[in-house]
Amino acid sequence: MKRLICSAIFLVIALPVFAQGPQGFVGEWKSDPGTPTMTRKLALDGKVIVMTELQPGHNGGAEVTTIRKYPTDGSEVSMDTGIWAGAKATGKMKGNVLTVDTTMANGRKVHDVWTLAEDGRHYINDMVIGDVPVYVTFFFTKQDSTLPLLGANVMAQDSDKPRITPYFDRIDDGPAFFVECRNTGGEPVSSGADVWPDATSVRIDGSTVPDDSVRIGPGLTTEVAPGQLWRGIIALRQSSNSFGPAVRWGALVRSSRVIPLGQGRHTIAVECAGVWSDEFKFYWESDTQPHGVGTSP
Repeated sequence: MKRLICSAIFLVIALPVFAQGPQGFVGEWKSDPGTPTMTRKLALDGKVIVMTELQPGHNGGAEVTTIRKYPTDGSEVSMDTGIWAGAKATGKMKGNVLTVDTTMANGRKVHDVWTLAEDGRHYINDMVIGDVPVYVTFFFTKQDSTLPLLGANVMAQDSDKPRITPYFDRIDDGPAFFVECRNTGGEPVSSGADVWPDATSVRIDGSTVPDDSVRIGPGLTTEVAPGQLWRGIIALRQSSNSFGPAVRWGALVRSSRVIPLGQGRHTIAVECAGVWSDEFKFYWESDTQPHGVGTSP
């Protein structure tokens, strides 16, 4: 009987982490470093998320408030406030992803995709604006999520490890990775500090590689507040290339280094402030297209 009770308690504790739904977005969110400064207050009105966005005024002016609506059940809603007055939006949430298409009163279209992280503490807003598309990505961290329960704390501990995601581009001759590291300390840390993985340790196939990378940042460094994420792009080039593409998608640093890879399976791990990520497995095919194949005579 005791075992059954314990199991039931664990399921109740774990439920808020895994069963988020639209409710998972409710709360106050602040933009991460690399994203324009803003605060979003998200509330749920039935099946519609109502966003109140606050941005600092220009040149010390008054704070700018924007209100938008994001339906989550496939329905259409109309807006009547500010620049979004007369706009209509249709949206639906599947799993932890909310997709909304909005048509403004002037006909301009905006496509939003909100992706809620498994820990419920972060979300990414990908936007496509206009008929001649402009792509924008914003990153947010939840401010009022204390995660007091046992199951949530386990997930929070796992989320403190650096995270690695594949990154695809047409510039780097080799695999690239998008890295996220949380500032788990109690003080802000500069985005250029040597605690982040582009300036310290990277392991390939279990062996630490020398840090002879070429780095590109957004210009000035910025402060990564406690609990917020540092983001960077690491490329493992297979040939020397002096060109360094700009940082994107909220990354604060982009680095590349020449590390020849043999064909087959490999692993990469990164270290942030003394904490190593899990080994991330990837496969590299070193064969190249034979000369003359696929080209016009």
